Amino acid sequence: RNQDQKKCFIERLLRATTTDSAAKSSLTEEAIVDNIFTLVFAGTDTTASVLTSAFFELAKNDELRERLQDSVEKEVVAKNSNDAADENLRAFLSEVQRCYPAAPFTMRNIADTDTNGIDLGGKYGRVSAGFNITYAIAGTLLDDEDSYPDPSDFNMDRWLKRRDSKPPHNWAFGGGCRTCPGRFLSVAESVA
Repeated sequence: RNQDQKKCFIERLLRATTTDSAAKSSLTEEAIVDNIFTLVFAGTDTTASVLTSAFFELAKNDELRERLQDSVEKEVVAKNSNDAADENLRAFLSEVQRCYPAAPFTMRNIADTDTNGIDLGGKYGRVSAGFNITYAIAGTLLDDEDSYPDPSDFNMDRWLKRRDSKPPHNWAFGGGCRTCPGRFLSVAESVA
């Protein structure tokens, strides 16, 4: 490992600043503060929202609460590594995120491209460069019967691994290159 790899994240951000006008990827002090603010505070708010919704769902459903508690207690008594309990907790939290998305919508800016915007097709047509698009992921999470059979039911079992099918994608954290960078931290904090 070289010296740059040993430095903390903030040191690497500070090192990325430059006064050299020829540098293409320098960060301003404002960009550094914005990145740190986003990493520290954005995840805190959404994780708190997910946990609040989780406690709400547990308060409504005694059978679900007992199932999760039994799963954890069996692992503790057996002195196992909590794999089954973690799998159940992760499935429960995925269903909480689907039913109560902490970020129910997202925005994207249409960049200035060679094609002069983007074609959304159908009745939406072309959106010019420079415009912001806001779209709701909550509708997908709550109404998509193809991905989530009986979407109005709270069913953590849809997230458990089965031999005959794989769990659906958890769109609560987005997808592709815009997937939430804090998704693993959020899940780890919530399971703990």
